Amino acid sequence: MSVNLTPITPATGDGAYLSVSDARALAATLPLMTKVVAQTDDDLGTLLLLASIDIDAAMRYQGRKFDLTQVREFPRVAYGPPVTPLGVLIPGPSPYAIDTIVWDWNSDASAAIVPDAVKIACLFQVAWILQPQYAKRLESIRSGLAAQGIATASETLQSLAAAGGTMTGLSDRASRMLDQYRLKTGAML
Repeated sequence: MSVNLTPITPATGDGAYLSVSDARALAATLPLMTKVVAQTDDDLGTLLLLASIDIDAAMRYQGRKFDLTQVREFPRVAYGPPVTPLGVLIPGPSPYAIDTIVWDWNSDASAAIVPDAVKIACLFQVAWILQPQYAKRLESIRSGLAAQGIATASETLQSLAAAGGTMTGLSDRASRMLDQYRLKTGAML
């Protein structure tokens, strides 16, 4: 799916991953986004920024930021500049050398862009933020809730490590959209 919205580049991407107008346009193409579209521009702008912050803080991502000074985690490049085993930059060619692999590139604008999956994940996260019962449930799980009973009002608690997973703070849909970018191997840059 090609979203084909206004490219958000490192120079303009220090706010949310989507502008309000682009979020409305994208939400119109996705199911179950009526609560998102119903927000005022100011509220939607705030929600998009919160969702973008959630995405950035959710996990370590493969590669590194396209521009080392950009505020947001995306756009990204596949590999960082050469580093020593201790992680210190080796003096030499620019980190934007011709051999740098940029994962999401807009040929028309000749610029690195935020991937479509990140934009969609941002909207999924906004929709999730608008459902406060989900955040309350996630907080219960983070606190160790593993099971609940109704008839006897029992609860079972366990540590997150014992549950065999990690909590990203993202909705399940947003997390699945971003899983392809999750750090699996290599250095954490």
